[in-house]
Amino acid sequence: MTTRVQPIGRYVALLCLGTVVPTILCSALLLQQLVADQGVQAASRAQGSADRLTTLLDGKLLNLTAVVQALATSPLLDDGNVAAFRAQALRAADGQDYGLVLQSARGRRLVDTSSSAVRGITSPGGPPSFPDVLESGHAKVSSVYPDDTTRRPLIAVSVPVIKDGKVDYVLSATQSPSKLLASISPPNVNRTWRIELVDRKGASTASIGPSIPLGGPHAVARSKVSDWRLALRGPRVGAFSVATGRARDRIIAFGVVTTLFGLAAAGLLGRAMSRSLKRVRNSAHGLAGDGRATAPGSNIREIREVEEALEKVAFLLREQTTQKDQHAAALADLNANLEARVSEETRELALANARLEHEAEERASVEAQLRQMQKLEAVGQLTGGIAHDFNNMLSVVIGSIELAQRQKGLGQGHLDRLLGDALSGAQSAAALTRQLLAFGRQQSLSPQKMDLNEVVFGMRDMLQRTLGEKVVVDLRLSGDLWPSFLDRPQTESSLVNLAINARDAMPAGGTLTVETANLTIDEATSLALERVAPGDYTVVTVSDTGTGIPPELLSRVIDPFFTTKEIGKGTGLGLSQVHGFLRQSNGYLRIYSEQGSGTSVRLYVPRYNSQRDERPIGIDDQIDTSEKEKIVFVVEDNDVVREASVRGIRELGYEVIHASSGEEALKRLAVVAKVDLLFTDVVMPGMNGRELAEAASRAKPGIKVVYATGYSKNVALNGLVDKGRPVIEKPFTLNQLATFLHEALTDEAA
Repeated sequence: MTTRVQPIGRYVALLCLGTVVPTILCSALLLQQLVADQGVQAASRAQGSADRLTTLLDGKLLNLTAVVQALATSPLLDDGNVAAFRAQALRAADGQDYGLVLQSARGRRLVDTSSSAVRGITSPGGPPSFPDVLESGHAKVSSVYPDDTTRRPLIAVSVPVIKDGKVDYVLSATQSPSKLLASISPPNVNRTWRIELVDRKGASTASIGPSIPLGGPHAVARSKVSDWRLALRGPRVGAFSVATGRARDRIIAFGVVTTLFGLAAAGLLGRAMSRSLKRVRNSAHGLAGDGRATAPGSNIREIREVEEALEKVAFLLREQTTQKDQHAAALADLNANLEARVSEETRELALANARLEHEAEERASVEAQLRQMQKLEAVGQLTGGIAHDFNNMLSVVIGSIELAQRQKGLGQGHLDRLLGDALSGAQSAAALTRQLLAFGRQQSLSPQKMDLNEVVFGMRDMLQRTLGEKVVVDLRLSGDLWPSFLDRPQTESSLVNLAINARDAMPAGGTLTVETANLTIDEATSLALERVAPGDYTVVTVSDTGTGIPPELLSRVIDPFFTTKEIGKGTGLGLSQVHGFLRQSNGYLRIYSEQGSGTSVRLYVPRYNSQRDERPIGIDDQIDTSEKEKIVFVVEDNDVVREASVRGIRELGYEVIHASSGEEALKRLAVVAKVDLLFTDVVMPGMNGRELAEAASRAKPGIKVVYATGYSKNVALNGLVDKGRPVIEKPFTLNQLATFLHEALTDEAA
């Protein structure tokens, strides 16, 4: 396809036109925008005038309302002296542009200063706003209505005359709409705008100014005192059109002159450029032929530079021709060796990739071994701590029992103290088990509704005695704290553990601050607080001014048997027990510490929910049982535990039957006439406790069933115990057993 070429003069002319024409178009657009802006300004001025006239109209109506309300308070009306009030109304309306009309509550027109027909007698009729005023008891502005005698249009401002809480009369000030409009319109002999007063029905009641066709600027404003509107309408052609026309003519003339000048300049410029470019063309032809360019001779600097560049190009082309031959020979040699170099590089890359894969596999294996070693170290630390504490407790139990047996044989009388030591050691072992269950989040809790402010305040004296005189206890309790749902003993134990840790971190003394607050956590706040679940929480913060925790140890402080204290001054189960207790209670533990500034431990406790079961499990109070005639069937697979349970229940005054398995228990139930309570272990070889309870209920309808377990109650209840059945955890004291059996036998739902 052949492209049609054009002379340079044409392009120069197009360039000039491209510069001049946009200028003319922009001027025309600016002129159009000027006309539009002037129209908007005219409409804005019209709206402002309408608003001002409406304000004057509202003021006029308010003045009339004030006059009428002043007359409505006349003592003559209170006395019912209508004749005297008629004379007063005539004096008030004399010389004014409004009239006064008085109507009775029945609608009779008693006074009308603008009509002689009712100056001596009463007659019906009057302003149409009478019913509205009579009904509402407030002042009203009426619509336009015709006068009874002259039939000319009137408006009325009516107010009620109230006596003893009732409307006795309605007093109105009447005025012609034209006079009302003239009173608010400024005088203007050369008026070009039309002002109209429009009633609530949209009809024009009065107007001032010439008739103006539609299409010009207009504005409407609504009265705030009445339902009327004030409309202004201006002529379509305004004074601004003359100035606009002159500006348009000047812009057109300027555009024509600019265009002619541009064409002339384009012609001269194109002629000069055409001559110089012809020289460039000749140089290019010479360069394409024999490699010689024409000597520079143009008077235009840019074209002269092009001619000089063509001369340099000719010189470079001659040099490149020589270099081209040399490069062709070098390229041939390079192609010959390229394949060998590519093969060598590919082999080296394959070897490097294989080494990287091998190193990645070795690194993954080392990381897995390291994680396994860390797990084994934690398990070994936990096992060592448990073995150490259990050995200490069992040493107390075994030693005390052996001494008791020895002294019993020798007839010595220190059995009470030795047996007390043995009981203390056993209770310590049970406490350690509860701590481990709390750490493992499987401890049996007895949550109840509580006020954490009350718990903290009640522990103030105990904390102060525990921490000593060097530590100051500062309580900052929220005044509107939400209730919580927690196990009270575990809550108090957690606060004591945190207080003791704070005391040990302040050997020289300091301040322990306990704060409570309400906190609602949303999704964004949850991320900021290390993924605390969204919801409502009561927050307890325990802060100290101690030495703080090093950053490298902060992540390990809740590990079991890990402690920063000296040997023999801590077991390392305090924070882990608090953490396990909170997680089992659906709460969170967060620790913030700065070395040298102190540590802050924050407990997030879920807000109390009334739908939770608040009934505590297990009561340690001493209860005297009176069910001496009741028969209890004990089923336990461990002989020692079964014998201890049987002795304890008999000690409480119950008759006891026992069996070592579920199968044996069913056989004995079949031949026993009466059994009041089945006391069975949960986990047993063969038939478990739940299966035995179901079979016993079929064999002995009405038998009560309770369970005993050495596991955590949360584990025992996981499918192995009927919902709602009582469960007592081992080990239990004699008082706990007495309370448990008493409640089971007296509870009809057991």
